[in-house]
Amino acid sequence: MALCASVIIPVFNGAATLPDQLKALSAQTHSGEWEVIIADNGSTDGSAGVADRFFSGIPRLRVVDASAHRGTSYARNQGATVAEGEFLLFCDADDVASPRWLEAMLEVTRSYDLVGGPFEFATLNTAETRRVSWYSDLPQLELPLAMRFLHYAPSGNFGIRNSVLRDLGGWSSRYGYGSGCDGAEDVELCWRAQLADYRLGFAPEAVMHYRMKRRLWTMVQQRLSCGRADARLYRDFRNQGVPPAEAKEALQYWKDLWYTSSELRDPIARREWMTEAAYRWGRVWGSLRERVFYP
Repeated sequence: MALCASVIIPVFNGAATLPDQLKALSAQTHSGEWEVIIADNGSTDGSAGVADRFFSGIPRLRVVDASAHRGTSYARNQGATVAEGEFLLFCDADDVASPRWLEAMLEVTRSYDLVGGPFEFATLNTAETRRVSWYSDLPQLELPLAMRFLHYAPSGNFGIRNSVLRDLGGWSSRYGYGSGCDGAEDVELCWRAQLADYRLGFAPEAVMHYRMKRRLWTMVQQRLSCGRADARLYRDFRNQGVPPAEAKEALQYWKDLWYTSSELRDPIARREWMTEAAYRWGRVWGSLRERVFYP
């Protein structure tokens, strides 16, 4: 008999934070049979060995070698290949699941093929870290809408039927960390699924505590990748209805950045400015690389 769910965690050098996630998973309220799979993407910090401390708290816990190719999409696919659960749930090694996360996700799977839950930002982050324009402390009431096209479930709080992921051919290796376009693998998969008539649902009680990036350069790189990924998504899905970018809107963003550049002496204002500028430049860079117009 198949397990009801497999929780898959792609890991690359996550030894510092993975224990927090595994501790949270060991305290889940769900009483059915499920498993946890750590897909180690070639860690050099002993991430795989972290699991040894949690075998007693998580009876069905195993580590799979996903080091043949670098990338989160590859690691998730390797984990899915060996998963025995009817439903696959994906989370990240640097976040922390709430006690009812698994139970709440599975409740929604009765009606949908893919599901996503909300993120909570206050628990693992300081007020200063949270002061960036693309995060909000307001309760999340629905899944995010990407590029004025379709909603998606972020990969760090994501679920999909095992059979559906197989039908879709898995996570795309052209997206995600290690692909040269570090991001939007969740958007790409959710769009592909919905265009194939699979149903995407929201699990409001499946809360995942999100750990934001703290180093400025890491945040800049993340936002740069998001902008580049937008251009790739537009190239791949424009024939399916993704609306084009509005040049007037993009120009206004650059004007706003120019006008606010005088505030860069303030550390928080500088961080917000640099991350927003990185995102806008990522879209320009991505447009040039993908040979589309999505500034």
